[in-house]
Amino acid sequence: MKLFAGNAVNDGSVSDHPFLPQHETNEDGSPKNAPESLYDSIIALDCAYHFHTRFGFLQQSFHRLSPGGRIALADICFDASRLNTRRTRWATLLTGMMPEQNMVTKEGYVKNMQMLGYEDIQLEDISEDVFPRFTRFLKGRGGGWWVFGRWMEWWHKSAGARFVLVSGRRPV
Repeated sequence: MKLFAGNAVNDGSVSDHPFLPQHETNEDGSPKNAPESLYDSIIALDCAYHFHTRFGFLQQSFHRLSPGGRIALADICFDASRLNTRRTRWATLLTGMMPEQNMVTKEGYVKNMQMLGYEDIQLEDISEDVFPRFTRFLKGRGGGWWVFGRWMEWWHKSAGARFVLVSGRRPV
């Protein structure tokens, strides 16, 4: 097993990156000259919303999964009713929490995975199990952490941020 740290989306700047750069794919997104080693599973915990872009990561992951291989993510998306409000977009982009391309609804997240070819896609919203405890922890640290905890609380309750578990399978 190898553990890679750093940029999860291969932009071509790292020679031993486990994924193929976007520019080394065919027009349909399939890899050109793909290495033989494939992965049975790929896991991204609380990080994919930061990637440039999550869609690129999901695409590159799809092409490195073995047939029947699975991807699993703990990630952030938004309620459809609140995503396109000026306040939600402004607050999310201003704080640098995620690139604008990663601001999707739960439905949009699943649709993106379907478009890439994933099957057996499951998305479970666990926001009520995560955000209240996380914000309580942050606020309990005091100072700047208290401010960040209040912001996270607002992001969840008012801006519609949702913490989700997502998985999908590459077809056999």
